Amino acid sequence: MPAGQIVAAGRDLAKVADLAGRGVQARQIDYHDPASLRRAFAGAGKVLLISGSDVGQRLEQQRNAIEAAKDAGVGLIAYTSIANASRTDLQLAAEHQATEEALSASGLPFTLLRNGWYLESYTDQLGSYLQQGAMPAARETAGSARPPEPAMPAPPRRCSSAMTRPGRSTSSAATCPSPSASWRRKSVPPPGGR
Repeated sequence: MPAGQIVAAGRDLAKVADLAGRGVQARQIDYHDPASLRRAFAGAGKVLLISGSDVGQRLEQQRNAIEAAKDAGVGLIAYTSIANASRTDLQLAAEHQATEEALSASGLPFTLLRNGWYLESYTDQLGSYLQQGAMPAARETAGSARPPEPAMPAPPRRCSSAMTRPGRSTSSAATCPSPSASWRRKSVPPPGGR
């Protein structure tokens, strides 16, 4: 895809300056500012919604982005969720589950990119994991005690693939049960069983 047809958006444009230098359009957004989201999404066919980093505020932020995408006439939203979002009881997953439900309720076609935990998520707890001989959160998100999702660049490649794949999806997910398995695209029931 030609760089000029891609928009990179973020709160801090300095973080996308390298992309702008390659011809990608850079637009400033704030998940708390729906008007900035509508401006950024204007003319977009697809939006990659990367989950916010403000735990406790992400659902509101992500709903703002979903509504802005709908207002802008976006044809597909790909959302970076969490592995096993529809059945995990991890506290961190609640906002992802609710965002998936908001996507389903929006009527927009969407793809869920259900990322596992990244290696960086475990570094503070390595001593405990070595003593226990297991990684409990890895079991919860990946269904096994195998090591977590590798660090970059694997997830961005999956996001790129979801955004450049032709066609539209009404409800699909790219899932990765463990780093040893490749992501598979599969049909999933809408969030909440609807």
